[in-house]
Amino acid sequence: MLTLRMFIQKSDVISFKNMEDLYSRLNISKNLKDEFKSLISELNDYLDRYSPLTINSHEMRFEKLSTSEPNPDQLTNRELMDIYLYGDYAHLDSSKRVRFERIAQNNLFAPMGNHVFVTIVNKLVEIIDRAVEMNKQAIEQLKDQI
Repeated sequence: MLTLRMFIQKSDVISFKNMEDLYSRLNISKNLKDEFKSLISELNDYLDRYSPLTINSHEMRFEKLSTSEPNPDQLTNRELMDIYLYGDYAHLDSSKRVRFERIAQNNLFAPMGNHVFVTIVNKLVEIIDRAVEMNKQAIEQLKDQI
């Protein structure tokens, strides 16, 4: 988890944000730059989608996913990922820890929260795998310039 976190935490040297900035400066094909930018957009769109989980001060529940206006307490995939990462795994944040504990201690809600989190991690790993392939292409293009 801690290594995965480095890809999404903007201050880390291997973050997707830093990679995107690097791609924009490299002397590589426009097509590859656009492809990488599209990959990052895909990730951000996914993370900003609403999950089926709603948590507020007095209840937790599952929401049917729809394209209509979400419940204001409905968590995005990014928010849920942050609750798990920073509430349990890394650099504990007290407010995220409280929310994580509420999820973890609820016998009905915890399995669904865990499932959604694992789904988010799977998407993140898929994006990382695709970024690795693009990075290999970028390296080949740069080697051809030497």
